[in-house]
Amino acid sequence: MKLTAALAVSTLAGTVYGVADHLWYHTDLSNVTEFYNEVNVVPGAEPISTYFMTNGFTGGYFGVQHNTEGKTGKTVLFSVWDNDDGTKTTQQYCGKSSRCSTFGGEGTGLHANYDFQWTAGVTYAALTHAKPLNNGYTDISGYFRHENKEWYHLATYRRKTNSPYLSGLYSFVENPSSYLINETRRANYGNQWVRNSSNKAQELTVADLTHTTLVDSDRYGSGAKGTSFYLFIDGTTNDIPSKTTITRKATGVKPDFDMKGSKGSIKSTQKSHSKRKTTSKQKSGRN
Repeated sequence: MKLTAALAVSTLAGTVYGVADHLWYHTDLSNVTEFYNEVNVVPGAEPISTYFMTNGFTGGYFGVQHNTEGKTGKTVLFSVWDNDDGTKTTQQYCGKSSRCSTFGGEGTGLHANYDFQWTAGVTYAALTHAKPLNNGYTDISGYFRHENKEWYHLATYRRKTNSPYLSGLYSFVENPSSYLINETRRANYGNQWVRNSSNKAQELTVADLTHTTLVDSDRYGSGAKGTSFYLFIDGTTNDIPSKTTITRKATGVKPDFDMKGSKGSIKSTQKSHSKRKTTSKQKSGRN
């Protein structure tokens, strides 16, 4: 997908909340049903009011946040928007440790917050799974992998879609409330893969850089180091490539898309919960 098309279909709200930069991944694979990504937040570069978003797609996103101090200050967030025509997204499953509810403020939809004190310097993984249905809807699930390799199923949401598959794949780092703007926020993103409905997998090693700013002095940067991309915002310097297209080295290590043996696997038999709970809003965070 071309960058301009990805921007058009993946802009979830018109409001710019703060400085952010984004990586838009290249793939020529059609009918994508799984998107896998890894994130490792740089120690000392995770101040309050930061969203390290790993798995963005048309109609939703998924990643880790640092919202406030305290035991519930860090979360994993998985969000799926309502359709542009007003058709509501519905909840098919909510994990036992997730707080699932509606949201508003930058569009409307459903999200799952999982209170987890993730640690900078540790590599975590996120997997987004799309299951197309025959009625113009798609079930979209978010899975988070802990440092012990155990997967957790945050939620599954059913969304009316114009295309039943995942598209417009991207990541970002954002300061959503423009708080502590002189403190650098930085993370490494690596080993991106997709798989399609024909069970064909592809590693994503090329991405385009874009950014949003509130003022001309906002700072951001990106690049590739070995097998990972990196993104950062705020701080004291810029690091903007001369070209907006960035390439990382391939790992050749395909992930276990089916999460075999995991309690949170796609084949999970846990009961679904279809109730659409009342709106909640994260402090200093995104929907």
